[in-house]
This record gives sequence, structure tokens and C-alpha cells, in this order.
Amino acid sequence: MALNFDIISGVKNIWGRYVIVMNWTEAQKKTIETREKNILVSAAAGSGKTAVLIERIKQLVLKDKIDIDRFLITTFTNAASVEMKERLEKAIKSELDKEGADRNFLKRQLNMMPTANISTFHTFALEIMKHYFYLTDLEPGFKIGDEIQVSILKNEAIDILFEKRFSEDYERFKEFLKKYSSDRSEKKLKQNIIKLYDEIRSIPHYFNWAENRCRLMRAESPSKAMGLRAFVTEETKECICRAAEAYEMAAELIDETGLCELSVKAYDDTEKIRNILGCVEDGSEEDVGSILKNLKFNRMSVKKDQQEIYNEIKEKVSRFRKNGKKLLDDLRGKYYAETFEEYDLQLRSQHDDTEYFIGLMRDFEEVFSSKKSEKNMVDFDDVMHYAIDILNDPAAAEEYREKFLYIFIDEFQDSNMLQEEIIGKISRENNLFMVGDVKQSIYKFRLAEPEIFKRKYELYKDSGGETS
Repeated sequence: MALNFDIISGVKNIWGRYVIVMNWTEAQKKTIETREKNILVSAAAGSGKTAVLIERIKQLVLKDKIDIDRFLITTFTNAASVEMKERLEKAIKSELDKEGADRNFLKRQLNMMPTANISTFHTFALEIMKHYFYLTDLEPGFKIGDEIQVSILKNEAIDILFEKRFSEDYERFKEFLKKYSSDRSEKKLKQNIIKLYDEIRSIPHYFNWAENRCRLMRAESPSKAMGLRAFVTEETKECICRAAEAYEMAAELIDETGLCELSVKAYDDTEKIRNILGCVEDGSEEDVGSILKNLKFNRMSVKKDQQEIYNEIKEKVSRFRKNGKKLLDDLRGKYYAETFEEYDLQLRSQHDDTEYFIGLMRDFEEVFSSKKSEKNMVDFDDVMHYAIDILNDPAAAEEYREKFLYIFIDEFQDSNMLQEEIIGKISRENNLFMVGDVKQSIYKFRLAEPEIFKRKYELYKDSGGETS
């Protein structure tokens, strides 16, 4: 089920104090009360989506009598986890004071609250590691390396890697350096190896993924085989729609002033942009690129007797249109500077070097892992990958599937593939509750994938889910 909803309202009481009153909309009420379904809530900032999430948990505990230790509730910050625990604890304590309250049940919930699974994904993954420690290759008493410690080990590992390659693979390595090192110290290449290694580790089974993608570079059309064409098509559609909206806002502003002749020109420009979507739908990348390159817009000028009226809105009109034009210019430069046939040639020609680069990252990981092992240390990303490896054990995954009757994910737009993999292993077909707003994604630096949210929203909507 996919849902949208609006903001919670507030009222003033008779003493003039402002009091938040949960006047749930129909969609919110349905979201809170629905059972036996996976639910994805898409809602903007300030719409009360986290309040709905907490209310749903409260009702499951207080009305449905489900123990708090049967929930997995994930947030993206430790502060949010603490706040959520406090709010749930407060709600349970308030029930204790009511007549007829099941005090034994409520006290049990309060006793379980400190150890309840209300935490970040990383904390939950760490709990999996500790619980199933015997399924890992770690030594007892392992520690999580901080950012500085891990950075030092990475720099030591990359230096060792380069020394090894110069010693054992001199000619090929030297040839590779000539192509991809921008300075004599090879510093830039070292940084790129570490950077790309960090990035691919946001993907489960990352080297398998990288090698599979590398093989696709030998396809007749690598851009199609790798999904690049489909990706560009979707990006193009979104960009054109946003550009058309910007131009239309300018046209509407002009229209409101009564400048009829100018508004006709402005709406004509909007229509020109929207017409590009037809070429995108037909799958003609060359036509789209050509249209974007040769697209000409009307000049926004008025007669002298209309100048004073136009001057009042000219700055806003110009800003809207400039924003729209920049979107189109950026689109053309990013994806349509060359044809896909030219991109395919480049991808095929880069296969061998890509394969070699993956080998460098593999060797880097071997040295880096050895250094961490010497210090009985794991890094931030290791925790997630260890958790996934543990959950590949059917008995381990089944234990968590049995344990958690409900799984809640706050700020779902900031999930990445590692988190999605973990949830996929421990969730059921009807016990997921996810809330978020794709426009609020702020964790790109943690390699979050808002596309996960988009794909799941479309899946839930198209599979008979409801939207409102």
C-alpha cells in the first residue's frame, strides 16, 4: 500500500494555549489502523509522517497488546532513536494512570524499553554481529575503528598496494598509471581507488556486482545492457517536466497581469519543451539531443505602453525561465554531448582497464582487511556486510523473521542497498511500515539511494496499493 497525506492540525483551547490535536485525515487514520499489509507512506516535511509512525506503534502496543520487543524500529540518527523511545515510554506511562489499565503488561513494556530494537540500522547490524559472533571470522573483543584510525589504515594499505604492483606488475601498472594518474606522485589515483572502493561498498556483494557490470561493457550495446539508456530516459523525462513547469510558472505570472501577447509567447515556449517528451517516449536519443541543441525560445519583450506593467514581474519571469533553461542546458551537456553509439565505443574500449581497476581494488581490500585484522578492528561498512553475511544463514534470518512481528523504517528515502538487503532477509510479506519523502534525501554522502524509495512507491502503487 502506498499512501500520501497532509498536515496534522492544531487548535487553541479555551485558555488560549496552543494545543496539538491529532485530527487525523482519512489517509492517516487508515495508515495507523491498517494491519497485515506492507505500507509505504510518502509525505512532505511537516505533514506528521513520524507522528503517524509513532501513533501506529502506540496502538499496536496499547490496543493490540503486542510486546515492544517484537518490533524493529529503525531511524537514521541516534538522536531520533532516543526521541522515539522517550515518546513511546511517555505514552505507556500515561496509560498506567488510566482506570482499568493492564498494569502488568504496561510495566513489562517499560522494563523492555531500554533493550528494545529502536535504533539506527548500523546499531541493529552491530547487534546481529554480536548475537551471531560465532558465524564470523572475527576475534573476541573486536572494536569499531573511528574515522581517523580507518583513514590511516587505508592510506597505509594503498601505499603497500602500489609498492607491490611496481614490484610484481611493473609494465602493466606503469601503462595504467600513464592513463589515469594526473600527477607524478600518483596521489590522485590512490585517492580515487579508495573513493571508489568506499562507494561500491554501499552495494551488497560489491565485487560480484562490479565484475558483472564490467562484463556488460563487452556487450554489443553496453549502454543498453547496463541500463544506462533507460536511466537517461527517466532522467530526461524528469528534467524536461521540471523545465516545462518553470516556464509555465513564468507564463502564468505573465497571464495574470493581462499581457496577452506576451503570455501567448510564454505558453508557446512551455509547449515546445513539453513536445520533447514525445521524442523521449519514441526512444530517439539523437532527435532529443538535436532538439535540445537547436531549441530556440521567444524573446520576452513588450510594447512601450506595457513596459511599466511588465517591469513589475520581469525579474520573477526571468528567474523562472533561467531556471528552466539551465535544467535543459545541463541535461544536454550531461547526457547528449555525444550519441549513445559513441558512448558504447568508449565503454567497450575501457573494458580491460576497468577490469584491471577492479583488480586493484580487490588487492587493496586484501591489504586493508589484513591491517584491520591485525588490530582486531572493523570499520563502519564492515558491520553492515557482516550482518548480511550472517543473515545468509537460513537459521539466523529465520530467527529475526520470527522475532519481529512489525518492522518500521523512518526516513526511508535515505535507505541504501545494504539496508534494503538486510530488511529483505528478515521481513515478511505483510509487516513492513516505511515513511519518508524522497525530496528530503540528505544522506547522499552516506551513499543513500532515493531511487529505492521511488521504485518501491511505484511497485506498491501499481500492485493494487492505494494512494490518496
